This record gives sequence, C-alpha cells and structure tokens, in this order.
Amino acid sequence: MSKTYSLAVCLFHQATALDYQGPLEILEFLKADNPSPVTEEPLPVTLTIDYLGPVKEPLSLNRGPSAMPTRTYKEAASDQYDILLVPGGE
Repeated sequence: MSKTYSLAVCLFHQATALDYQGPLEILEFLKADNPSPVTEEPLPVTLTIDYLGPVKEPLSLNRGPSAMPTRTYKEAASDQYDILLVPGGE
C-alpha cells in the first residue's frame, strides 16, 4: 500500500530557482514508477507537487527562466500539505 505525500513549492518574484530545484532533484526518487534502489520493488510512498504563487502567471526569478505556478496561494489556502518548500531569494 502506497502513501502519497503532498508538497507545496512556495514561489515568489525574484526567488532563486536552485533553492527549490535542488531539493526537488533529491525528492525525484519518490515517483511512483521508480523502484527502490535496494529492493527493486516499487517505493511505498509517492509525492504530488503543487507550485504556489501570488498569481497564476509567470513569475520572474532572480536568474534564468520564469516559473509558472499551478495554483495561487488563495486557491490553496484551505489545503494542508505534508511538506512546504520555501526557496530563498536575493
């Protein structure tokens, strides 16, 4: 039986992309189709990700391409997340 955890990435203008992309790279192994590196069995957990922002429009990051939130903070206000990821900024 698999447990699903929810993750909210809290985006804002001038956020540093590496501050959320780095941790997401590490958590990438929690995809449902990835086998355990030890047992080769499917992992018992999966991760769903919401990218939150003040508006559902591209946000300017401090470097590189913009980021597109999938939901606004207002839309997610009544939701509960297992993990909140808040990147740094300048």
